[in-house]
Amino acid sequence: PARHAALNLCMVEHEQVLTDHWAMADCEPDSSVVQADTLGLLSYGANYAKMPRVEHGRLCGEAICATQLLVQTPLVLNSEGLTFLGPHQTVSESNGLFLIRVGDEKAALALQCPAEQPRPVGMRLQVVHDKGESWIPVMEIHADGTLGLAAPVLKGQKVRLAHRTPKAIDQEIREWMPTVSAHFKAKAPEVGILFAGFERSQMCHADDNDIATVLASFPGTEWIGVFGQAAWLNRGDTVVTPPRNNRLSLCLFNYPQT
Repeated sequence: PARHAALNLCMVEHEQVLTDHWAMADCEPDSSVVQADTLGLLSYGANYAKMPRVEHGRLCGEAICATQLLVQTPLVLNSEGLTFLGPHQTVSESNGLFLIRVGDEKAALALQCPAEQPRPVGMRLQVVHDKGESWIPVMEIHADGTLGLAAPVLKGQKVRLAHRTPKAIDQEIREWMPTVSAHFKAKAPEVGILFAGFERSQMCHADDNDIATVLASFPGTEWIGVFGQAAWLNRGDTVVTPPRNNRLSLCLFNYPQT
């Protein structure tokens, strides 16, 4: 008989719920194929606290609501929506909103900063700290290699630059396909469930519809899509990819044969 796997679909109200209930992984997976058993979403909307929440098909009042599916041959894929320009490095000099030096070099050089802001979102600085991570938009690239930021960073913090490039999803899908083909023995996966932060929709980028690109790449697959404020992935009791509004996570699988 075919072996069934449990896939959890999970929604929580805000990020604090994650750290209250689960451990955060020390570092993120460096592959788009992620060993995960849970697709998660931060709920989105002004009145979410008043809406009924459903836990395994029953109304509940908790901050977490979840549904578990039995699936066959699940494959979890993750798209950051961002390209990291280099590894984490340590801030050695900053002044308010100005990031001056990272390690032994000027900030722009150390972080492999391009000469000008890419569009549509531009660059963001990921800051890793005790309580997880935060993201700071890069406002200015100064000629002397200093970066002007939307919020301050502190000496000793770990940082790295990322930027979103139009049509990055096309490249990611090309990289996924050999794995998908091998996993499903060259047949189309029967079902796909897609969780995405709202920034991956046309609401934010009218000319760069990543969701439509994913669906068009799997024409023989039935899709269920869920949008929220930010998406993440769990493995057991550990959050392996933190919630980001530019993240797109999907699980491809076949129906369990009963």
